[in-house]
Amino acid sequence: HSINHVPTAAGLASSASAFAALAGAASAAAGLSLEPADLSRLARRGSGSASRSIFGGFAQWDRGHDDQTSVAHALTETVDWPIQLLTLIVNDQPKKIDSRGGMQNARANSPFYQQWVDMANAQVPAMQAAINNHDFVALGTLAEANALQMHAQNMVANPPFTYLTDVSWLIIETVKALRATGIPVYATMDAGPNVKLISQPADTEKIMAALRQVLPEIQVTVATPGPGIQIVQGDRI
Repeated sequence: HSINHVPTAAGLASSASAFAALAGAASAAAGLSLEPADLSRLARRGSGSASRSIFGGFAQWDRGHDDQTSVAHALTETVDWPIQLLTLIVNDQPKKIDSRGGMQNARANSPFYQQWVDMANAQVPAMQAAINNHDFVALGTLAEANALQMHAQNMVANPPFTYLTDVSWLIIETVKALRATGIPVYATMDAGPNVKLISQPADTEKIMAALRQVLPEIQVTVATPGPGIQIVQGDRI
C-alpha cells in the first residue's frame, strides 16, 4: 500500500518520490540493507528522477553508460542557505501525454533535440558551482532557462505539443515582472502545466501578493530542502 502526497501524472515529478519510497520500503521489507547508491540505482529503474530522491538536499544523477554506472549521488545534503520552492498547482489531473511519451516524441521529432542535450550537459558545471557558492541568482537563472529549453523541444517537434497552458505562461510573466522589481524568483516546470518558483523565504509574502493579483484562487505549497529517504517501521508515518 503506497500513499503519495504529490498528484500523480500531473507534471509534478510524482514518480520521483514514489519510486524512491518503493525502492526503500521494498528492499527493507525484503531484509536488505542497501547502500544509498544501490537504492538510487534500484529507484532509477522505476523513474530516472527517483534516483536523486534517495538523497536529501541537492543531488545529481550521473547518466553513466550502463545499469551499474547510471546512479545519483549527493552534492550537499545539508542546505544551510535560504532557498525554497513554491509549487503552484495549475492542474492536478493526469496529463494527456505522459512524460516518457513526450520525451520520446521530442527525441525522435525535434530538429534541435541533440543541441538541447548538449546544452543541458554543458550547464551542469555551472549549476554545481552555483550550489557550491550558494549563488541563488545563478542557480535560478540556470534552472529557469533549462526548463524553458526542455519545453521548447515539444513546441518544435512534429507533431508539436505543449504541456504549458495560458495560466502557466501568466505565472511565468508574473515572475518576470517580480524580477524587474528586484525580487529574485525563478520559474521551473517539469513535464506538465504546473509551475514551481525557486525563491527565498524572505520574499514569500511579496511573491504571493503578486500571484493573487492575477490568480486569486491559485493553490500554493511551500517546500524547503529536506533529508533523504527514511525507513519507518509500522504502518503510519
